[in-house]
Amino acid sequence: MVISMKINYKMRSLRNQPRKHGTTENTKGRDWNPLCPMFIIKKIQRFRGKKHFCRSLNLVIVILLAGPFLVCPAPAQQVDFYQETQVNILPEDTLTVGSGIQLDLNRATREEISGLQGIPAKLAEDIYTYRFERGAFASFYQLMEVPGMTPVQLKKLRRQVAVFPSADTSRVTRYIAELQDRLASEESPGYGAINEWEELLLHPMDINRATIDQLLTLQNVSPIDAAAVVRHVKYSGRIKDWRTLQRNIDGLSRYGFTNMRNYVAVSPQEEKFYFDGNYRVRLTSDDRLDPGDEDDFRYQAASLNAALEAFIPGAAIYDTMTTDKILGQHGWTEPEIAQLKNRLQSEYDQLKYARNDLAVQHRLRMDLGGDFKLGYFHQKEPFETEGFTKAYVALYDLSPIDKLFIGNYRLTFGQGLAMDNRWSADESMVRRFSRGAGAFGDITSNEEFALRGAALQSAIWNIKPTFFFSSDQKDGILNRDGTVNTYFTPSPRYPWYRDVFNEKTYGMNLNWDLSGAMSLPVGTSLGFTAFECKYDKAFRPDASELDLPGDKNDLSDPNFTQLWSGNVRGVKSGNFRTVVDNLSVEGELAHLNSGGWAYLWKTHLQYETLYLLLLRRHYDVDYDNPYSRGFSEQTKFDDTILEKEYRLIDPVYKQLVNYPAPKAEDGTYIETRWQISRQFTITRAYIDFWRNLAYGLDNVRFQGELEYRPVFPLRFRVKQKYQTKYLPKSAEATKSNTRETTLRTFCTLTDRDYFNVELRYGEVRLTPSTLYGSNTLMSGVYLASNWQHNFSPNWDMKAGISSWRTDAMSQWIFEDAGIDFLDGDGLKYFISVSDRLSDNLQARLRIRGKDTRYEYNNIYGPDYVYYFTELPAEVVRDFTDRRDLWKVDLQLDFRW
Repeated sequence: MVISMKINYKMRSLRNQPRKHGTTENTKGRDWNPLCPMFIIKKIQRFRGKKHFCRSLNLVIVILLAGPFLVCPAPAQQVDFYQETQVNILPEDTLTVGSGIQLDLNRATREEISGLQGIPAKLAEDIYTYRFERGAFASFYQLMEVPGMTPVQLKKLRRQVAVFPSADTSRVTRYIAELQDRLASEESPGYGAINEWEELLLHPMDINRATIDQLLTLQNVSPIDAAAVVRHVKYSGRIKDWRTLQRNIDGLSRYGFTNMRNYVAVSPQEEKFYFDGNYRVRLTSDDRLDPGDEDDFRYQAASLNAALEAFIPGAAIYDTMTTDKILGQHGWTEPEIAQLKNRLQSEYDQLKYARNDLAVQHRLRMDLGGDFKLGYFHQKEPFETEGFTKAYVALYDLSPIDKLFIGNYRLTFGQGLAMDNRWSADESMVRRFSRGAGAFGDITSNEEFALRGAALQSAIWNIKPTFFFSSDQKDGILNRDGTVNTYFTPSPRYPWYRDVFNEKTYGMNLNWDLSGAMSLPVGTSLGFTAFECKYDKAFRPDASELDLPGDKNDLSDPNFTQLWSGNVRGVKSGNFRTVVDNLSVEGELAHLNSGGWAYLWKTHLQYETLYLLLLRRHYDVDYDNPYSRGFSEQTKFDDTILEKEYRLIDPVYKQLVNYPAPKAEDGTYIETRWQISRQFTITRAYIDFWRNLAYGLDNVRFQGELEYRPVFPLRFRVKQKYQTKYLPKSAEATKSNTRETTLRTFCTLTDRDYFNVELRYGEVRLTPSTLYGSNTLMSGVYLASNWQHNFSPNWDMKAGISSWRTDAMSQWIFEDAGIDFLDGDGLKYFISVSDRLSDNLQARLRIRGKDTRYEYNNIYGPDYVYYFTELPAEVVRDFTDRRDLWKVDLQLDFRW
């Protein structure tokens, strides 16, 4: 690699050209001296002599400080995809050499390379082997890294071959795997965004033609960054090379450049007609029927069995009346009760007798010249009688039509208050304040809020209209009179709730780009969205159809009782955006016909080493829009009795908490990131004040993280979280105070290897009550480490292990399927292997295991008053409940 750098520099000097960005990183001013492990050990020993340091703290210091050096003998320059990929690394004159008809080295077959004039057969074979093992060539001069290559042979190749950006996906595939890893993070972008980014890796957008909305589809690219690029092209002309994009764009931050560089082209090659695509199959096997947490089907089956036993006199000895008598006293007829029992029995039998088969996903994407695209998705989950399919065909750039989708599509407008049909029921998705607007093909696993029909996005002068129509069957809970209670997305999808009503949606969005009009700044726009949903069955939310009557809790939360009802749901909204220098302001105001209002606006102030973000939002209690995905702290049914299956007529109704619309709240969110110096950075700090509008309860959440980087590859981070939150109760709201501290150290090693150690401790203090007495403290500790090693450019391995110990306070870990809450005491591990089997085939195998132990102590009381019901009577004593879960996931990607 050093030889290659020197040759590149020498050849550029001979051509009297400035050094191009992207070949090697300028290391001036950086400290590349290795940090001596013995120095760390001596420092630890010196501290151990002090009395106020305990033995456990010494152990933590050894793990957090010395751990990375066990696998990191010396710092190494960080290598990122921007420096590796075969596209968009260097200006055009460095990518290709010579003129005339030349062989494209990244597309050439073994026979074509062997046929090059004056090249020995052994060297030709080594060139092909190098490309197979290392991936596509990034520049012509990279040939000097091939074993046996000499300047004389390189000169012979100069006029015979060229290196063009190609559809060869050797390194793109590797980076796509890293994109999928982003799903397992607190800032998960979601599957829809990942799908779009995968396509941009193969065919980057032309930076000189990109719009602000297109650039905003990229993660962590701010409106200020996007407007800076568009403004430069508008007033200063084309961006001709990477150096201009990185250093000469007024207003473009280094952070913004870093996040867009893999997906844009500064000098795109004129591509002839091409046909490429990707077929992916994913096979998953797990033991969701074995005992585990509340997401496992055995737990769900046990809840259903308990609900069935409640109909049998004497079966549930703690109840004085059976369920059928309770329902009869509250207006249920005998046929209605019998139908309920049959449904509960059917749901229980589906879990009890179902086979734990493989979960199978098929995904296909095809692209013909960028003008015609096709997508297909099919998923079949275990314990379900049938799977579901999504597909689309799309036409692009048929003036004045920008995009035309037929089939399944996604829509996002403004701040997502009126229309954003992505699935976002988990925390990593609802706390989102960055999104790209427009229409996109949809081949994600989101079925309940899918749109199926046609969407057309056009461009007429500075106005971009989008028209859409959808007709789709939706899952839901039907009332006894045949009306719809609410949307419902259970897992597994029981036949009782599947496709029970039809939703026809039609509407439009107008976006007017006002950049330059009446001296308005670039990035100024106005938008308007209006749509209606027509249902073949009327909506009539009714708590008595869900809530088991007669107990001490009832479903009286206004977030449910004020849900919309009727046959036609109409939503209108207006949105705006403007960018002035390093300040952006944007917002949206939405209204539900015969319902409430919602608004959100945010201000973003950006400097090179600092940004400040201020966000205000308000969602009325009666603003019930199933396609609203505005920034929020909670989803609509969080902290309601819907979380308690034993309070519901059917335990399956507990999954209503997955309804993704935001809870009624009014809040102010402030966030910053500040690079104080080269060594110290506040990576992210935010504070959120919000009020639960249904009950008038004020809450606050703060989180801040400080990073210290003594040398380039090594980083230490400390994160602190505080939260005060009120939980509504029938008599008086209870208060909880949460405190959480996280210590983390990680280092980036040679060839993208990675090592990470994380330690977290948290505690929650509850409001004293007759139930808890003086036992108001919950706590938990979590320790994890993960490691990645790239054995070659084609084969890498990731592994991780985590351990936790809790005293009633759950810990958590982010995974690609969402957040996993960790209860009890336990151990979780994973190992993932990725291998490029051929030029076109990539395989990825992931194995995960989870071992959880629940300690039940002091449950028998002082007088041994608890006994098992079986005879002869036996006292309930201390015991440990152990639950083991595992999961195997195999993914095959074929690209052409």
